[in-house]
Amino acid sequence: ERARVLLARALTVPAPLLAADEPIAGLDPDAQLLVLELLRARADAGRGVLVSLHDLSLAARFADRIVVLDQGRTAAEGAPTEALSPRILKTVFNLDAVWLEALDGPWLAARRLSPHG
Repeated sequence: ERARVLLARALTVPAPLLAADEPIAGLDPDAQLLVLELLRARADAGRGVLVSLHDLSLAARFADRIVVLDQGRTAAEGAPTEALSPRILKTVFNLDAVWLEALDGPWLAARRLSPHG
């Protein structure tokens, strides 16, 4: 509830850029989608939105551009399924992954690779 109040306040501020660090952490799935839809609407209205997320499927669904960080350095940057390519997902996250097209956008199908790749 506290996170929702903080986000509601942030959305009312007429700042040119809104930065949100893990705004959906700890929220139920319905609330996660609501928050991301509100942030997407703000971006669609021409306001800047910078969000950090660990849910790669939701990031790909709602973001225009993604920057993938690895050990504090930029590993990839670009459109969601480009920045989160199977090669990057393998290198950075140790995942064997493919993107599937779902009704509401891209969906990540992934499994962990063994420690030896």
